[in-house]
Amino acid sequence: MHESRLFSKMDCEMPVLIINGSKGFADPNFFYFTGVKFGVFEGCAAIVRRKGTVLLTNRLDSEAASESECDVVTFSSRDEMLQIISSELRNSAEIGLNCSRLPSGVRIELEGRLHGKIFTDVSREIALARLIKTSAEQKDLQNACRISLAAYEVTLESLADGITEFEFQAELVRQLLLNGSGFPYSEPTVAFGASSAYPHYSAGPRKLRRGDLVLADFGATFNRYVADVTRTVVFGRASQRQKDMYDTVNMARKAAIGTVRSGELCRNVDLAGRSIIDASRFRGRFIHGMGHGIGLEIHDHPGFNAASELVLRKGMAMTIEPGIYLKGFGGVRVEDDIIVCDSSARILTGHAPEELIEVG
Repeated sequence: MHESRLFSKMDCEMPVLIINGSKGFADPNFFYFTGVKFGVFEGCAAIVRRKGTVLLTNRLDSEAASESECDVVTFSSRDEMLQIISSELRNSAEIGLNCSRLPSGVRIELEGRLHGKIFTDVSREIALARLIKTSAEQKDLQNACRISLAAYEVTLESLADGITEFEFQAELVRQLLLNGSGFPYSEPTVAFGASSAYPHYSAGPRKLRRGDLVLADFGATFNRYVADVTRTVVFGRASQRQKDMYDTVNMARKAAIGTVRSGELCRNVDLAGRSIIDASRFRGRFIHGMGHGIGLEIHDHPGFNAASELVLRKGMAMTIEPGIYLKGFGGVRVEDDIIVCDSSARILTGHAPEELIEVG
């Protein structure tokens, strides 16, 4: 359990109340502190104290809650849940809230129920607690990466003349699930040809043609922890321009990874890779940060960009994802997931291909 991590970031012992949202708007911090591996827990709550967490669950998820290490209290209505919260917190003058995830209407509801209490936003302290991954969290991320790559290798076999982005995306999701993923955190990005020049692209009916770049950005989940991987190949024979793009991105990827170590500034990792691209014929074509944190969310915390003051610490989980994007031609991105170690990075996604792979 993670309570000690949170309270090491706080200067007081006030309890922290987390109200989980509806499906699609869930608060990952609810799952971080309760440790529940399955279930929706829509509108449920967690009261986090240094000595442990109380999980308030509806009857639908009571069996899933019993698998956790929390003290579990079951309610049958929203009103009953609020009564239990009031009772649990009756002796606390100050209560911490994760305001970054709490709808204003719920805050008003709590203030109406808990008269005279002081509510303090502890979302920053929660974020800091989640920054360093435990060995168990790292294993979950490793498994998510393993599943992701296994699924992708099989899905590549489906590339053929005329297959659509939709069809490749559907097969990728199918293989992720067949290989042991929980439902993917977000839909995979699949882009053929010139569409791959859009970093945030949604798959469509475009059909694959010989010579197309094929960019896939995807990730399995394992025990709710999220992998985030990107690979780029060519269907058929690659042009020299495509090869040059890939080689440049790969050099940037290796330079950035080679800079990762505990104590290093994130902006220096970004610079190490970005300078490779900006010294090439593709200067200015790398238009996003070098990477971000991963964990219970696909963007778990900020990461590598030119302005970042964040200092790397052992146990952080991050992505490294340089890319080059040429409008009207296509894009290349290669994304690995890493764990920060004392003097290096541990790559969770194996070794990306050294050269642009030609498929079919």
